[in-house]
Amino acid sequence: GVDHRAGFSGAMIDTRGKDGRRLTDHLPLPRLAGFAASCRAQGLLSGLAGSLSLDDIPALAALGPGYLGFRGGLCARADRTGRLDPARIGEAARRLAAIVPRGEAA
Repeated sequence: GVDHRAGFSGAMIDTRGKDGRRLTDHLPLPRLAGFAASCRAQGLLSGLAGSLSLDDIPALAALGPGYLGFRGGLCARADRTGRLDPARIGEAARRLAAIVPRGEAA
């Protein structure tokens, strides 16, 4: 496990390859939930990332991670090499706000 005594505030799972497969193609939701819960039990933040789309927000936010990491999902035309799209960022914020009470991490 991750040792917060070593100076870490948390741990993040991300996909290594950017071949279009998403985080949930590699790890099922119960495994990701276990990761988030283990981090919480150790007093650590957790992050989930890996070709996430806006449609992943409800299922992944429900697992209680400290963070969800996006790149392509917040870019114009979902192209991770493109510019951030303010409309997609706003939509992500709206979707998170609909799930997570104000003041809690997600």
